[in-house]
Amino acid sequence: MFSENVYGSKWEYLAFAFPFPTPFNLFGLTWLIDPYHYERKLWAYRPYPISGPAPFTEIPLIGPLLTPLSYLIKPPLNLAELSQE
Repeated sequence: MFSENVYGSKWEYLAFAFPFPTPFNLFGLTWLIDPYHYERKLWAYRPYPISGPAPFTEIPLIGPLLTPLSYLIKPPLNLAELSQE
């Protein structure tokens, strides 16, 4: 469900959060190009300063097996340190 408070404009939603491949999100590859987009955008509103894992770790049964791959693709970052730079 689209919400401007969470996803920004409709174009930003299509580019970064839409779950299906489209030309707007480079056919599903924007999460590989910029996996920290929403975490950097909303860092001041997050209740904790550490970034979350990649979204595919939430898949039932095989998600925990993919956690090491998640740390290679999207390692946890301390967003408070990034905001000071």
